[in-house]
Amino acid sequence: MEICRPYQNVLLDLSFKLCRYEGSSVDLDIRYLFQNFDQRICVGSDNPQFSLAQFRRRFDELTAGLDREKSLNAAHRNLRSFIGES
Repeated sequence: MEICRPYQNVLLDLSFKLCRYEGSSVDLDIRYLFQNFDQRICVGSDNPQFSLAQFRRRFDELTAGLDREKSLNAAHRNLRSFIGES
């Protein structure tokens, strides 16, 4: 995120990282990003290494207890805004 921060037109895609680093200390970093940078991150489900069910389970785990607005930002709002769709 520190690399992306100065560039207004850059989103950090966490899609692969959600499942890849499950159970590692990276989980804490990802939770921190959801909490503090919810308008600068995005996720997608097009990663072939993990099933949609795995991806959804991890997203739900990592956003548990998070303000709904913040999880919606990461889930789809940021990407829609980025491509100019309201």
